[in-house]
Amino acid sequence: MEKKTEDLILEELKSIKNDIKEFKTDNEQNFKIIFENLESLNRSVLLLETQHGEQLKVLFDARSLNLDTKDIQDSRLSLVEKIVDNHGVRLNNLEIKTCVI
Repeated sequence: MEKKTEDLILEELKSIKNDIKEFKTDNEQNFKIIFENLESLNRSVLLLETQHGEQLKVLFDARSLNLDTKDIQDSRLSLVEKIVDNHGVRLNNLEIKTCVI
């Protein structure tokens, strides 16, 4: 009877050992799939970061160009305003001279 119990225990241990082997094999396959997906995700994130960096560079370059253009336009506008003011003064002087004569 004792032999039978030992045989049952050995069979159960073998079954448990097989279950552990199957579990380990399944886990290895699952981990392989997870790591492949993670690698794919890493490549996608790297691509997005690269594209985002390039887009930000273009955006800031455009902003810088826009600010430079605005500064040039502000300078030109200031010059035009001075010319208009000068012409206004000259017209006033002409009107005064014309009225006096």
